[in-house]
Amino acid sequence: MENIHILSSESFAKYKSKIGIILFNDPDQKEVNFFTGKKHYKIKRNELKELLLSDLQEELNDNDELKELAYENDLIEIYDQDSAASYHAYISAYN
Repeated sequence: MENIHILSSESFAKYKSKIGIILFNDPDQKEVNFFTGKKHYKIKRNELKELLLSDLQEELNDNDELKELAYENDLIEIYDQDSAASYHAYISAYN
């Protein structure tokens, strides 16, 4: 199982019912590039909604394309939750 640590929550937003990432953002522009992992939208900045971290976490767990895009853009880190337990089991086997 994976543990996702969000590094840059301000890069994520909600547009209608979609959760995505704002990339290549120019603060002076009225439109932003919004990526859901599956699609790219060019939308008006004022149409974005704030996003609850719990909703973002759930979306990242369910949407592999968005998770991969966020990881590639250094917006999240992914850790293997089993790694500490596996390491402990490995050490215990040899003691």
